[in-house]
Amino acid sequence: MKNSNLYSLLSSFNKETCKKFQDFLKSPYLNTNNKATQLFELYLKTPEKKLEKPFLHNKLYPNEDFKDDKLRLVISRLYNLALEFLRLEGFRRTKTSQHLLLHELNLLNQYKIFDQQYRKANNTSLLETLQLEEANFYLATKINPRQSTNNLQELSNSIDDYFLFQKLKYSCELYNRKQILDKEYDFSFLENILQYLHNHPPKYPPTYLYYQLLKLIRANEEPQFFLIKKLLQTQSKEVHKKELKNMYVFLMNFCVKQINANNTKYYVELFDIYKSLIKNEIIIEEETIGLGDFKNIATVGLRLKELDWVQEFTEQYTSYLNEQHQESAKSYNLARICFVRSNYKDALKLLRNVDYSDVYFELGSRVLLLKVYYEQEDIDLFPAQMQSLRTYLSRSNEVSDYQKSLYLNFLRLIKKLFRFKGGNKRGLKEFKEELKQTSNVVDLEWIKEKAMEFNF
Repeated sequence: MKNSNLYSLLSSFNKETCKKFQDFLKSPYLNTNNKATQLFELYLKTPEKKLEKPFLHNKLYPNEDFKDDKLRLVISRLYNLALEFLRLEGFRRTKTSQHLLLHELNLLNQYKIFDQQYRKANNTSLLETLQLEEANFYLATKINPRQSTNNLQELSNSIDDYFLFQKLKYSCELYNRKQILDKEYDFSFLENILQYLHNHPPKYPPTYLYYQLLKLIRANEEPQFFLIKKLLQTQSKEVHKKELKNMYVFLMNFCVKQINANNTKYYVELFDIYKSLIKNEIIIEEETIGLGDFKNIATVGLRLKELDWVQEFTEQYTSYLNEQHQESAKSYNLARICFVRSNYKDALKLLRNVDYSDVYFELGSRVLLLKVYYEQEDIDLFPAQMQSLRTYLSRSNEVSDYQKSLYLNFLRLIKKLFRFKGGNKRGLKEFKEELKQTSNVVDLEWIKEKAMEFNF
């Protein structure tokens, strides 16, 4: 069972999801297979090492000889029930199900109730509006196929609105990936749309925001950034929380590009965006904050020397992380704070609590260890840690070639810094000039700061 899709799926359920799935399995309307329910109970109560087929078969069928086919049927049934449970959870979360109710009422010829429910379904998403207009159109044509006063125009308008929203939203993503991945896409149809929108700006606030974001991504102009930042602040109530976060991601990408171009004032802008996302709970989805967001927020705060703020953020929001990452994430952030405060002893102590099973924590901790040994001028541990990180990069299959290049560039530069720190200043002038043209390096700002500490 441990190598099955079922085990992989169930192991991704948290405690709350497991409880909901238990309730799902107990419903006779949703599940009539008692063996599937028993198998899930066994999964919850049994240590991982014991989850072998003979053990499970003996528990489910105690007085029968082992039959692999019989057990596989139960495993398959529980797996399909888990998928059905996830479909139901997704259905509840999307909140775009009103049209399905209207469809069922239409089939039952319940026109009065249909009309009541249709009128209740206002102020929904563009997709829901389109689905409702479509359901209403089918009902109208069913009652009177020749009726000329049906909602065909409203349906057509809904199609246009939904299309424009989706087209602009994903055009933003396409242009973003084009710039990041240097990949070409066909935008010919988009040009016709933009020409139309130039004279007919979108009225739906989220569509208008994506229209302005697309302008920013295409032109990369600072005034457009500040225009959108202001629009997002004033129109946030008109945009779904998840959509709002997506829009802010494009703004944050702009900040990162500016920072990479040595426009360091955008650290402040990026930090301001993160604080806004935290204050308005936009960055938290389903009581969870992403590990990447948690790390990036701390990184930007530390770059701006907002140490107390980062410490308070770490203490307050660690519980919003996936439980398996909480101790490592907290220890890693606090270790970085100690490092910035030159408290290297405590930084090393905290790094011992970081779990290396996650590639993000392993790379971050290895780099931080190297920086600590650099500051301590440890001539034994510094080269040993350099070689350890180099070996890890060469052997790891979890780190992309691009990421490996970033870390290898860091190793090359910090090795030179360590030589300068030891008193050998040969090549220092050329090194500083090299840094002015250097990019694609992990922790490049720290490298530059350290280089500025040396005189010719």
